[in-house]
Amino acid sequence: SLAVLVALVCGGGQLCCLLHCIRAGVQRGDFQMSNLGGIYMPLKQDELALHKYKADHEKIGHILRREMRLMLLFPMIPLLAIHWTSCRKGMPWWGYLLYLPLLLRAKWIEAQILLALNEDLKSIFRTPGFWLGMLEHADWFTDGALPVQAYLCDLEIPVTEHFAFSFEMSWAWPLAPIVRTLHFWGLLSLVLSFSALAQQLLGAVDSGEKRLDLAADVPGFGAVANWYEEQDHDWNKAAEDGGCLSERALLTSISKVFLENVVQL
Repeated sequence: SLAVLVALVCGGGQLCCLLHCIRAGVQRGDFQMSNLGGIYMPLKQDELALHKYKADHEKIGHILRREMRLMLLFPMIPLLAIHWTSCRKGMPWWGYLLYLPLLLRAKWIEAQILLALNEDLKSIFRTPGFWLGMLEHADWFTDGALPVQAYLCDLEIPVTEHFAFSFEMSWAWPLAPIVRTLHFWGLLSLVLSFSALAQQLLGAVDSGEKRLDLAADVPGFGAVANWYEEQDHDWNKAAEDGGCLSERALLTSISKVFLENVVQL
């Protein structure tokens, strides 16, 4: 059927993204034991800097790509809490409590990276990207909980049927059978996974030693992403002269704003 074809096409595209991300990570040594270790250990300053005034961008790149891949595991928390989740009340409070240390840990690592980039604590905490990154980080976690809650709602009330009916009453009526087959929660899962792997693919692209802004954007390291974006003076000048978005702004708008948020809405 058409619904199966849509699922296969989406799944095939996501598989290609995943394989390319793994291939890029292997080529850069992201999966070597020396770069995989210490996921939950606080970072020391000398782990990130070659010496006081020169940052080790290769080491920072390994850490950023490690953190962005860790984001793929966040939806595991809503899945673990599914038996205590309800359609009306959502995930239990202890699910958010399990997530909180991950958020604090991410901000700690971002601050350590910025210190290695010769930023002081005062400028770090005054950077809007540092705080907006917290919202992006939390937004990804809550997005991962949405398909679980939608699945439970589908068991109590005909959410899928109402959603399909809205398609039947619009110009997109041919999509109604696909919605009924894949279910509302299934469509949310497809969109979420597609958005996640699109962001992973962008972060895995090797664009040079100091082109780590896209990799920093995925785990919500907004201040780090801003720092690396500012280093690309040629692109920023070309975008400014042409009156267009920067590369990071354009790709983030597609992978995060459009795929992760607008399409889900």
